[in-house]
This record gives sequence, C-alpha cells and structure tokens, in this order.
Amino acid sequence: MELKLSRYIVEVTIPQFESEPTADRLLYSTRSGKTIRLSRRYLDILYTANFTLLPDKLFSLLFDNEILIPAEEEEKEALLTRNLLALEDVTGNSATLLVPVKTTPDNNFFDAVMVQLNSVLATISTNNIKGFKYTIRLLMVIQHSVTDLDWLLLLDTRLREIKSPVKTTFTLNMLYATGGYNNLVIPPLQALTVNRLFFVFNEEKYNNLQHSTADIDIIQRDLLTGQGHPGLRVQMVFNVTDKSWNNWSGQFIHAISASARHQKVVIEFAMDKPVSEMKELEKELIYFLSDCRIKCKWLPRPYHLCFVPALQQEDLSPLSVNQSGIQLINTDLNLDGKELLQIIRYLSATTYHPCNQQLPLHEQFPDTYSVSNIQERILVTAGIPLRRQQLETL
Repeated sequence: MELKLSRYIVEVTIPQFESEPTADRLLYSTRSGKTIRLSRRYLDILYTANFTLLPDKLFSLLFDNEILIPAEEEEKEALLTRNLLALEDVTGNSATLLVPVKTTPDNNFFDAVMVQLNSVLATISTNNIKGFKYTIRLLMVIQHSVTDLDWLLLLDTRLREIKSPVKTTFTLNMLYATGGYNNLVIPPLQALTVNRLFFVFNEEKYNNLQHSTADIDIIQRDLLTGQGHPGLRVQMVFNVTDKSWNNWSGQFIHAISASARHQKVVIEFAMDKPVSEMKELEKELIYFLSDCRIKCKWLPRPYHLCFVPALQQEDLSPLSVNQSGIQLINTDLNLDGKELLQIIRYLSATTYHPCNQQLPLHEQFPDTYSVSNIQERILVTAGIPLRRQQLETL
C-alpha cells in the first residue's frame, strides 16, 4: 500500500535542544491526538517520503497513530465521513440520558429514571442494532446536597430488573459541579459500570481554589485507592481567573500535583476569557504548571461530530433527543442553555476540551490551528519542561 504524510501534524522543537538542528523533535497528530518523539533523521525520511527506510516498529507506530496514511485518501473528506459514521453508530446503538441529582435519590427518583429507560428501550428496533448490543449512558449532575453514593446500589438493583429486547449495557458518568464532598466511595455494582467522575473547581464557588484542597484529598482517599472499579477515571477541571495561581499555597500545588501523577486522573485547566485576552494569560499558566511539575491535559481531544448540531447552539433548553441524542430526565434542573452546554461537554467527554476551542478537523478549520499555544500544550502534555526565558521573549 502506498502511503503519504498526513497534513494534520505539528512539529515541535524540544526547548532544551532548540539550538541543535540535528536534535529530536516531537510530532503531534491532530487526527489521533498522539505525540511521538522522533530523531531528525527519521523526520527527514518522513518529509522526503522515503518510508521504506523506516524501521518496521516505527513504521507501524506512525501508521497506527495516523501520521502516515493511505496515499489515495482525501483527508478532509475521510475524516468527516468517519465522524459521521461514528455518529450514526452512536445514535443507532446507544442512548444518552442526562439525569440531574439534586438530593439523595428516593423511590420517586428511581421510578422516573425507570420510566425513561423503558421508554428508550421500547423504541429499539432489533433490525438496526449492530451485534444486538445496546448501550445506555447515564450522565448525572450531582448537586451539593448529595452526601454519599450508597444510593447507587438501589439504582443498580432496579437496572437488573429491566427487560430489554437486546443485550443492554448501562454506563455512568457523574459531574460534581460544586464542592463540599463527604463520601465518594462507590459501592460494588453489577448492572452499572461507572466510567468517569468529573469534578469542576470554580474560583467563584470556592472563593479561592485553595479552599478545594480538602475536596481533592477526599477524591484521592475515596476514588484513587482500591481495585473495586478498575475502569474508573477521574477528571478534575479547574476554572481559573487572572493570574490567581501566583497566590496558590504550596499545600494546594502539592495536592494537584499528587493527583495528576495518578494514572486514573486527568487534570485540566480552563479560562472563561475572550480569545484575544486568553492566549498570553494561558501561556503564563502553562509555564507556571511546568515549573511546578504539574502534569496536565492541555491537548484537545480529536474532534468528533457527535452531538454537534445541538452543541453549536446556545439556546439548548429544553434539549430534546432529536437535537443531540441526549434526553433530559427531571428537567427542572435550574440551568440556562450555556450552563447546560458546559455540563454536556464535560459529561459526554466528546466535545469538551480546555478553552472551548476546536482542533483543525472540523470543516470550518481545515488548514489552520484554532487552538492557542499549541506547541506549549504539546510539550507540557509530553512531560517536557518549558524554558522560562521563552515566555519573556514571546
């Protein structure tokens, strides 16, 4: 098969070797979201299309990560087609239900969830289900007044009682939009698989992010020890304001750093700023985190078209299944359209990434990078320290 180099790559100089023209470089694929470190020799081979000179293992790695692609492929069209097929697969073989949880759930809550689930399952046509398998994703927004997760046992029991025409898997993502946790221990479950827990730390709600140190300690204590839920992942999103990190205590920095080193944890930072103001401020934060050796997820996920028709609009309330594949249960959640959009982005884990920007895979951005500070993002995500003097000269 004849191959070519993908258009959707970014080459990055490693700061420690920027004066050495023959030094290694990082090559980042915006198609796969993967970064590979390559020698100058192998980069030259890529750019001159002498792919047969590559070692077999490296050749396979580059192909698997979509840096090398079939020569006949029209990349833009291929990406859009793949995303549309993925969207068709998601909408045809799964349903996503957004469930607000304001107080500790009782029988009335479980009854409402069961009614909605049975309604979804009643619409399934076995002729359209691939492999006769169906997935229902529960996306729960947990409010401050919910103090523990023991109620998941009752939900799990009710799910085991559901009759479905096809094999149905139930998964759960949960978003904690406020702090003040007491107990985050997840009980053993049979029918329900807990995939991700999202924790959003806003400086406005904490008055100061340092007040969230106790909550981070509880997350580490209850979720990052033991083997009860091996597939569980924890994502912490810190929404920061103007240079507030300069006032963070050593204890708070240590808490974030310790969490970020855990293999189950993803740390992200976000700023609610206009793009014109955000670029330089964000760059300063990136350098600060690099100096503190805080491992952070700065690279956006490869862009997919799932849920895009509804998510590109601001007036999302009420949100219907026909718009986005997401249904609302207990629609009295007191959120405006913008807040609902943010929640769905966190919980779906398909469209949200730092700074609310897109990778250049969308048809509106075929040739330009719409993510600010992309080179710094690649470096810090790869765990490579930045050089402070670079910031001063930019």
